[in-house]
Amino acid sequence: MTELNLTGGAKIGFKRASYPFASLKLNNGVLELDASLIGKYVFLPGDVISIGRYLMPGFGKEGIRIYHNVAGYNEKIVFQSLKVPANDIIKTIEASGFLNKESSRNFNLTQREKEVRQLQASGAFPIKKSFGIAFIVMWNVLFIGSFATAFLNNRFEKLIPLAALPALGFLAAVAILLLVSPGFARIILKEGRTVKDIRKFLFFILFIATFMLVNMYVIMNVTSK
Repeated sequence: MTELNLTGGAKIGFKRASYPFASLKLNNGVLELDASLIGKYVFLPGDVISIGRYLMPGFGKEGIRIYHNVAGYNEKIVFQSLKVPANDIIKTIEASGFLNKESSRNFNLTQREKEVRQLQASGAFPIKKSFGIAFIVMWNVLFIGSFATAFLNNRFEKLIPLAALPALGFLAAVAILLLVSPGFARIILKEGRTVKDIRKFLFFILFIATFMLVNMYVIMNVTSK
């Protein structure tokens, strides 16, 4: 039974995920805050010390802060719904029995507990560290290499478009492959993570990359005349 399913924004330490790139779910005794690439944070009843209201700086609205004891998770984990007040979110969680240590024993978590502990141990970031490093290296190789090639060929008016096109194309290709290829996703994502965790962010990245590629192409055509 799902007691809570909200879309909103999140603040994890100094990092932010704006609306609609974060979701908060409470499902059969497991509380889950999915903040896309910022991370996925899952809690069993015993992991949460308390949940309180938190004033979001610069937003003028309240969110909820999850006070927890999960090693490896950032100390500050905050969720904000644009539609549901913080008090109502807290009351819903309290009514579910999630925060009641006596009631929490009634949840049948034996099957999910191992899965939750594995997710917690792997860290909140959904992408494998090895791929993250490889992606950064490839991005820089493509960008710097293209920039240097344009510079050496005295194509100064096209330095930025020529430098950006290969890197943006690479970014778009990775996003598309993650969305359409389960095999590629298994290589990139940590065990227990799915493309669903970052789908909204991938569509956003794909939109931005496509928009910039089109604009760069137009700039190159204009400057070539």
